[in-house]
Amino acid sequence: EVRVSRISEHRWHGSQLSFRVHWEDKDITWQSKSSIARCTALDEYLSACGVGDTAELVKPAGKRPAVNKRRRRK
Repeated sequence: EVRVSRISEHRWHGSQLSFRVHWEDKDITWQSKSSIARCTALDEYLSACGVGDTAELVKPAGKRPAVNKRRRRK
């Protein structure tokens, strides 16, 4: 069994949250929140982010709608 060494970042895909996990065997993978929910490294990551729960993690700003740049003829 390989253990989690640390978690270095998170990302959102819509409403799905995943974490970049560094394993003790030097492998790095993205894992879902549910697969590492009871991991000490997750608690440490949340503390380093200054939050108490994964729901408080920053979500990226949404894409702005495209602006129609057509000009009106006079």
